[in-house]
Amino acid sequence: MKRAITVLSIVVVMFIACILWYRWDSETNHGYTWGYWGQFNTISNSLAKLPGVTIIKFGCNADVTMEEFGFDIVTADGRQLKVWFDEKDPIRKLSGDALSKALLEKINK
Repeated sequence: MKRAITVLSIVVVMFIACILWYRWDSETNHGYTWGYWGQFNTISNSLAKLPGVTIIKFGCNADVTMEEFGFDIVTADGRQLKVWFDEKDPIRKLSGDALSKALLEKINK
């Protein structure tokens, strides 16, 4: 009986810890490149580093996971664009130079 209570207590504590972790991670963008906001931050940082690209505002469909997100940007030649990424967009899994190249291609379409 004592063992069953111990196991049940551990399960309950783990469940509560998971809920608290999810709420902490998803409610506020802490700037990390992992977790709930990870792909958003990776792409946002890469866009901000591209020469001649200025992020005006962003938007997202925040749900249990970060489904879709995007940015309104202005390019060096004055074009205003909306750059959106759905949950199955392969660009979301890239990083580094590959991400920068893919973003430039998306912007220049």
